[in-house]
Amino acid sequence: MKIEKQTALLTYMSVIATAFSAFIFIFFFSGQFSRQLMVSILGVFMGILASMTGIYFYTFTKRRSIRVFISYAYSDSERVKQIRDYLEIKGFVVSEPETTVRIGDDISKAVNNALQSSDCIVLVLSQQSASSEWVKKEIEKAKEMGKRLYPVRIDDVSPPADIATIRFADLRNKDDNEMRKLVIAIRENHGR
Repeated sequence: MKIEKQTALLTYMSVIATAFSAFIFIFFFSGQFSRQLMVSILGVFMGILASMTGIYFYTFTKRRSIRVFISYAYSDSERVKQIRDYLEIKGFVVSEPETTVRIGDDISKAVNNALQSSDCIVLVLSQQSASSEWVKKEIEKAKEMGKRLYPVRIDDVSPPADIATIRFADLRNKDDNEMRKLVIAIRENHGR
């Protein structure tokens, strides 16, 4: 939910609370309510307000984490683990073929489901991934689904022609600044 809607909802809740408080206040001091009835009504009102506030904060301020799928060649697993750990520390939910596909699963279906449920794809570019048929299939499927790709180069390899125009993070030197730029780009492009 966008910030404007959250603000509108909070404003609406505040107006209702203020109006109800004014109503109770006027009737109490006009002698229409006894003290006991006033305390009972106020208790119910405070319970409702507390529930509404709790629901609001749980629903709207608890941001849904951005789901990232990492596409890479299996031989790059050690380096990918560092990238995955960094993204998880930054609050992203990370999936990858190694953690997505279980024994007995249809690999294509499991990967497609993971791609579908992801907000974006981090593509690890290396000599091995450039020649990986699985990585090529993941890129194709991600493009079909309209997923945004974030290429990350971990060694001296030229990006495939179909993604050569996409700016990549250069992690050949394990540069934390490039990882920070990647995190910022993902957050900015996915609104969280």
